[in-house]
Amino acid sequence: MQDFIINKREIKKYIPFTLRLEEELYEKSKKIVVDNDAKSMNQFFNECIKFAIDNLKIEK
Repeated sequence: MQDFIINKREIKKYIPFTLRLEEELYEKSKKIVVDNDAKSMNQFFNECIKFAIDNLKIEK
C-alpha cells in the first residue's frame, strides 16, 4: 500500500475585499471555473489579476 502523504500548502496572507462585478462577467467567470474544475472563484480571480498585472503595458 502506498503511503498517504499530506502536502503542506503555502500559507499566503489574504485580505477580504468586496468587489462588484457586471452580471455577465460574473456568469462567464463562474462558467469557466465550473467547466474547468478550478478550485474556487477566489483562486480564479487571483490568477486573472496576477496575469493582468504581470502583462500590463501602459501607454505613455
